[in-house]
Amino acid sequence: KDEVDQYSKFFENLNYNNAHEMAVNYAEQRNALYASAIINGYGVTDEQIYSYLTELKKNLKETITDSAYGSEQDYWNYEFYVYTMNLPIQNYVSDLERKYKKNHYIYEDSIQQDKKWEEKFEEIKEELVDEQKYVQTQ
Repeated sequence: KDEVDQYSKFFENLNYNNAHEMAVNYAEQRNALYASAIINGYGVTDEQIYSYLTELKKNLKETITDSAYGSEQDYWNYEFYVYTMNLPIQNYVSDLERKYKKNHYIYEDSIQQDKKWEEKFEEIKEELVDEQKYVQTQ
């Protein structure tokens, strides 16, 4: 529920009329990908997250504002939480894409091939959401 509320605010700030629906869809897909990543052995250690965030800090140092998160430390604490899920998902999706391209004999990236992968990835996310059987609460 907290995630959906946060995503809804994000989509509302972008002036989407169906912000709540988009937020629910995004939360379901993200959590289904995370569950599948963990089930398939894609985890992440605290050390890996801290290492990733250290690099991210270097790249984002000038753009962080304290107003949205309270303080810079609050921001990075939140990012630690985010990347606890995001890093396993990134690794899992990267391997799914690699396997898809290998199985379909795709050796060079092209716009057409990338589009095929994107379509397949959307199918995968829908299947994973269906498998999780999420129950929406108000």
